[in-house]
Amino acid sequence: FDRQHGDFRDFCLSRVVGANVIAGETAASQKSNQDIDWNNIVRLELVPHPVNVPNAETLKSEFDMVQGVLRVECRAALVSYLLRRMSVDCSERHRLRGPSHQWWLKNRPALQGLPNLELAPGYFHEKGS
Repeated sequence: FDRQHGDFRDFCLSRVVGANVIAGETAASQKSNQDIDWNNIVRLELVPHPVNVPNAETLKSEFDMVQGVLRVECRAALVSYLLRRMSVDCSERHRLRGPSHQWWLKNRPALQGLPNLELAPGYFHEKGS
């Protein structure tokens, strides 16, 4: 919980140069069980990118996919980082091209309302469409 901003935030710990212990009781609203994005689990459905992957059967076999879908569960606070790390094309019509985008997000509506979506490849490209 970031008391300066009054909400839960995520930080790159390598950028923290110092911290102070604040004496006293932590308010109930500032405890980890109140962090909705940390406690909410999002179910993502990833499929081989329909354009960038010439042989989807290889990915399906390597990842033991069920009915051609790789189901991944992730804390809402971390979803955008996972999608970026895996270079998942989050555009509605799988528009990102190139060999780095092996995956396409099949259930894009699962991202609605999640934090840091500007990190999810292709998500804002078609915002509102």
